[in-house]
Amino acid sequence: MSDLKFCPECNNILYARPDLTRRQLVFICRQCDYSRWADPGSLLDNCINRTTYNYQTREDIIIPPLITKDPTLGRTRQWDCPRCGHTEATFFQLPERAYDDAMVLVFVCCNPGCGFWTKQIDNMDNDRDGIEREKETIQPMEFEPIINEKVFEEEMAELFGED
Repeated sequence: MSDLKFCPECNNILYARPDLTRRQLVFICRQCDYSRWADPGSLLDNCINRTTYNYQTREDIIIPPLITKDPTLGRTRQWDCPRCGHTEATFFQLPERAYDDAMVLVFVCCNPGCGFWTKQIDNMDNDRDGIEREKETIQPMEFEPIINEKVFEEEMAELFGED
C-alpha cells in the first residue's frame, strides 16, 4: 500500500490524479495550488491502492481471515455452525447502506480452520411476504424483597422514635 503524501506548503493530503497526456501521475493539493509529478523511476511514488467494499450480495462480503481474533467485535456461544457444529461465533453488523433490511448481522465461526459465515436479519417484525414472525414475550421476574419489612419498621422506630 502506498504512503500518504502531504503538501509541503499547507500540510494537507496530496491526491493522485492521472495526467492522460503525459501518462504519469500528478499529486495535487485541494487546499492550495501546489502540485508535483510522481517520480517515474520510483515504484513507491507510482503505487496507489484503493479498496472499495460494496456489499450487494453474499459473495461481495469480504471476511478477513483473522476477524475471529478481533477483541472489539461481539462474541456469542449460542450459535451453532452449520458446517462444523462449533458453538462460538464472532459477529458484526453490516452497514445500513449495504443492505436493504435493518440490522443485518454477520456471524463468523470461531473454530480455527472452519471460517464459515452467514448473515442473520434481526429487528424485523414482518417478512417481505407479509408473514408475521412470532414475537417472544418477556415474562416479568418476581423478586424477593431484600429488606424485611418488620425489621425495617423496628429500626425506623429506634431511629426516629415511636409515635
